Amino acid sequence: MLKVDGKGYVGIARSLDTGKYYPVRVIFAEKQANVYLQHNAKLTLILDDESIGDSEEILAVDKRGGYWALYLDGLPGTDPTRTPSAARI
Repeated sequence: MLKVDGKGYVGIARSLDTGKYYPVRVIFAEKQANVYLQHNAKLTLILDDESIGDSEEILAVDKRGGYWALYLDGLPGTDPTRTPSAARI
């Protein structure tokens, strides 16, 4: 289980409903991810699993039931040369 609560990460959020990608900054708090998009928009996501085992893709759901995948830079256990923001778009 990765310890990520309270730390900020940058990367990409992908809506699994629309397929669109968004640059984001994410702060985790237990089973919740506060996702900050451009223009001060904010999404609150509930993580599929509180323990982040596969840091390549983190799955979560918004309050409307929409599913999201998060691809983040700098998470513990990831390849530091991998850049999701460039590789996923």
